[in-house]
Amino acid sequence: MKTIHQLTKTALAAGIVSILLTGCYQQQVSSEFEVTGVEASLQLVQSGEQSVSILDQLKTFDDKALDIDHAKVTHLVFMNIWDSYTGAGAETQVAQLPEHYLQRSQQIWVQPEINVTQAQMAEFQDYYPDVAPLVLDQGFQLMHAYQVWQSPYHILLQGDKTLFSGDFAELKNYLGVTDTKPAKSELVAEVLAQEQTSLQPSKQYRKLAAGDLAPNFNGTTLQGKAFSLDQQMAADKDKPVSLVFLDSLCPMPHFPGCEDKLNRLSQTISSARDRHWVGVMSSFYVDQSIASQFAERFSLTLPLVFDTGNQIFEQYGVHGTPYQIDINPQGVIQSRGDTIH
Repeated sequence: MKTIHQLTKTALAAGIVSILLTGCYQQQVSSEFEVTGVEASLQLVQSGEQSVSILDQLKTFDDKALDIDHAKVTHLVFMNIWDSYTGAGAETQVAQLPEHYLQRSQQIWVQPEINVTQAQMAEFQDYYPDVAPLVLDQGFQLMHAYQVWQSPYHILLQGDKTLFSGDFAELKNYLGVTDTKPAKSELVAEVLAQEQTSLQPSKQYRKLAAGDLAPNFNGTTLQGKAFSLDQQMAADKDKPVSLVFLDSLCPMPHFPGCEDKLNRLSQTISSARDRHWVGVMSSFYVDQSIASQFAERFSLTLPLVFDTGNQIFEQYGVHGTPYQIDINPQGVIQSRGDTIH
């Protein structure tokens, strides 16, 4: 794992590693809660003096003041919005936490300022209105303040006092939540269904899938040549096309194994001459000169289209790299995924 100091040299702060965990909790059946984990935290909130938190100075991504309820535990959820579109977002973790905890805590969702724009944040909020308040961590201020190096990641606070810091497995242990499933009953099923659906997207999100017609795109390669997907396919109607989406900021913790995949890509291109290979380069945080240095470093010989504004990435619903989309000679998407083949 790279340190925050190392990552800032390439305008990044930390890796985004998403893990979809499933399970449910066993609720303590007693007249009093055991004074451990969250209960101890809640007692601190109820009895201790309240201090002014750095959160009181924050605003949501759309410049609205945060309404912090100091009578509750503040739960910072460091997330990656792109994971939510795949069903593996941080909201799926929060949905597994006990109801009594959720009622006595306040979640604040934090998206690091990496590979995301204000418009994309607004679009995400439209799909996931319950993931709120949503903060864009500009300049990685919160990540620096709370020493967060990955996401999803969870911080529990009382004012400026950190009560807990850790990943989801550590959070469950802190809260006394186990993965042992209780005996199935209609009541349990109903409770779990309510928790899982409370943070579901409010409208359907769909990215291009196998069987869809691949949309055309135009651009300019790093060599300065005009490129059109339709023209490329028309030039040789018998060959399929493989699009490979790349990010010149590799290596990065939130794209694990990217160097190995890039080395494999060069080898695959050399041996798989039965198709056209086209690279699409992310433009986030870099210019064409950096992208060109990246291509030279990894000996990439395929035509590389510099995706200004990451419009092609968005068009094809790609949020991680390296990523490959295969298109058959008829212009139909055959497969997509993060395996280079």
